[in-house]
Amino acid sequence: MAVIRAFCRAFAARDWDALATQLAPTSSCTITAPRVETLHGPTEYIRALRSLVDLSPDVRIRFDHVGMAERGFVCAPTWVGTHEGGASETPSIVVYELDAQGRGRRFDQYDLAQLGERWRDSTPSGASAPRDPLARFARPNAATAAMDRQQAAFEGARLGRLARNEADGCEVGDRRRHVLVSLDVDETIADLQRIAKAAPDARYERELLGTAGDRVDLERVLWRAGVLREVGTRSSISG
Repeated sequence: MAVIRAFCRAFAARDWDALATQLAPTSSCTITAPRVETLHGPTEYIRALRSLVDLSPDVRIRFDHVGMAERGFVCAPTWVGTHEGGASETPSIVVYELDAQGRGRRFDQYDLAQLGERWRDSTPSGASAPRDPLARFARPNAATAAMDRQQAAFEGARLGRLARNEADGCEVGDRRRHVLVSLDVDETIADLQRIAKAAPDARYERELLGTAGDRVDLERVLWRAGVLREVGTRSSISG
């Protein structure tokens, strides 16, 4: 947040020297829309900012969303100002990486539509290799390793191993509006066993979206099954 505040103050004051101190001498900025362009070093980047001010003297920057990591952040900035007699807003997604001194080392700027296309074109292949640019700072940790073991146990039909992956007092909460249940370890294993019986070819794909420290991760999970059959009095598969 200190980096963002310093950038905003320097840009608002058009203090280009102060802005230059926020960037590493070997920094690079890649802008992917409307065409791919890479700016090398503070001088080239500040020259681009000054050109922006020439086109829109009242331009300012607004940060709508920020996601933090240990040495970087993902943000959704919007350039707001007047251009050719009318109000103008240019939103984007920026992935920003800091060096050891807290200066900008590399940052990539994505157009919102382009980012959506990249997301749709990606094919989930597990949690250990995030591909979406927003997940750039996500790193596999103890939480992702635990999920890897649970997935391997499910896919190997060794559901008894799941109990050893969960801590005593573990609680699994499904907070989707059409579910709203809370399960303990035994209930979680029983639920997965029901899925395996109802859909023998069931599998799930995971995509790592973010991590916090070594013990928290955020994932997107997609269940797939081609065969669904009735088991006892219920036929179900979790989604």
